[in-house]
Amino acid sequence: MQAVILALAVLSVPLLIASTAFGYAAAYGIAPLARHITIALITTMVVLLSHTITIFYFVGTGAAIERETEERGLDRLYLDGAKRFRKRLFPWALLAIFLTMFAAMFGGGVHARALPPIVHHLLAVLTLVANGVALARVPGALIRNNQLLDAAAAAEGTKQAQRE
Repeated sequence: MQAVILALAVLSVPLLIASTAFGYAAAYGIAPLARHITIALITTMVVLLSHTITIFYFVGTGAAIERETEERGLDRLYLDGAKRFRKRLFPWALLAIFLTMFAAMFGGGVHARALPPIVHHLLAVLTLVANGVALARVPGALIRNNQLLDAAAAAEGTKQAQRE
């Protein structure tokens, strides 16, 4: 699962750059608008999938750490550690998800001439920033999560010690 998360994160970066580049190229008449729309839709799907899978993975491993902490009587430091790095990742990932969706939807509004292009442009810039921060935090969060899972698996809890 971690390989999928990293692959989607790595794939998201050039797609975001390509979508932005083709958007500006279309605005200046260098590239057809259809190319920007196609790449932007693909980018939106990949980015949303990337962040969603990442969030669900960390929710799942966090639940596993919580279960192990309760069942084996482990120190709450494991659970606190999992919550700490999730708090650094989740807000950015959720912001990136929402901005990516809004940029795509408002791009359709600009195409339909219902919104001014500056709205889509500003959302695109904010989307790039939020995705850049969120995607940059994924590898470190995966590393810390693995270390935490390994430490929790190797730890001896109070309930386990009482059984022996």
